Amino acid sequence: MKFNQMTDEEKRKLLMSIYFLYKGLHQLGRIQDKFSERETDVEIKEAMEKEQNLSRAIARIIDMYLYSEDETENEQIQALEDEVFEWIEDTGFTEEVKKYFDKNTLMFS
Repeated sequence: MKFNQMTDEEKRKLLMSIYFLYKGLHQLGRIQDKFSERETDVEIKEAMEKEQNLSRAIARIIDMYLYSEDETENEQIQALEDEVFEWIEDTGFTEEVKKYFDKNTLMFS
């Protein structure tokens, strides 16, 4: 199903899912960097490959649902994406959750 065929609720759910996939990938990368000092080269390579596979899977999801050849539609998608991401960061993180993210990990902070 393409983005323009979705209901407003479906669009927002998709964008929320993508936000948390990105957030999770970013956090995973930060954690991996920290632990790489204690891992072997083989373990580091394996972890990096898995992280790259996840990144490619997220990109395919975005291409499948969010890409349009119509520039106006892309602008609408981007505007809604910004709105949803800002809403998540303004209302979706308690202080307890925020302590696990530094300022640079929040997309709109």
